[in-house]
Amino acid sequence: MITFDEFLNEDELIKLWESGKLDEAPIAAKGWTQKSVSKFGKTIGKDPQEHGFFDACVTRMSGKEGFDGKKAKGFCASVKDASYGSAHWRGKGKSKKEIATDVKEKPFSKKLKKG
Repeated sequence: MITFDEFLNEDELIKLWESGKLDEAPIAAKGWTQKSVSKFGKTIGKDPQEHGFFDACVTRMSGKEGFDGKKAKGFCASVKDASYGSAHWRGKGKSKKEIATDVKEKPFSKKLKKG
């Protein structure tokens, strides 16, 4: 299992997912659920699927104990991955429709628990 601590960048994450080495939201391994992802989004002030969540999350998490810029980006990407159920929301300039299509076509095989 690859965790958010091991994320290097978006392209490497997509390659890992396509190779089958990453088959579920990494944050799920940390015990997160759909409810906790939603609750965390509220502390950021945006839903994890809302435009601007990633940047707001990185800003908030950077400098927190145990989070340098790289880990903050990995963590926030993991939260979005968990929210979408796929890492394929990623990509600059994607429309909401493109994101919806990509995540529907390439979901994680395991989903977060509701609780």
